[in-house]
Amino acid sequence: MSSCRRRVRWTVILGAVAVIVAASRLEIRGPRRVGFEGTGIELPEMCSFHRATGLDCPGCGMTRSFISLAHGELRAAARYHPLGLLLFPLVVLQIPWQLAQLVREYRGLPPWRVWRGRRRLTFVVVSAAVVTYIAFGFGRLVWQMTG
Repeated sequence: MSSCRRRVRWTVILGAVAVIVAASRLEIRGPRRVGFEGTGIELPEMCSFHRATGLDCPGCGMTRSFISLAHGELRAAARYHPLGLLLFPLVVLQIPWQLAQLVREYRGLPPWRVWRGRRRLTFVVVSAAVVTYIAFGFGRLVWQMTG
């Protein structure tokens, strides 16, 4: 196994852990504000589109969706951004998957291949994510502009 591939796998694992830990330690403090639990520390608003226009971009709500999911609040997560219901589990599943791949490769075994139809499945999942992102995001944007 190449050291480059190992570094990529460890980067994915550490990134996934960081996202999960951050989501579990943050709390939602109003319609657009999040902060660290038990502190007065709040994160600045990240969306430059919202800062510039006052409107939500297609990705607005994803952080709050992840925070809600980390706290087991599925309905709230879906309200903030339904794509979080798909992406957060994919982030979580990266940890055992990448660790298992590393163990296999350290033992000299080839990495697991999910199945032959993985390209089709990947296409379907990515397409569903893009459609959800566009439909929810732009639908919300149109609603804000007309409502």
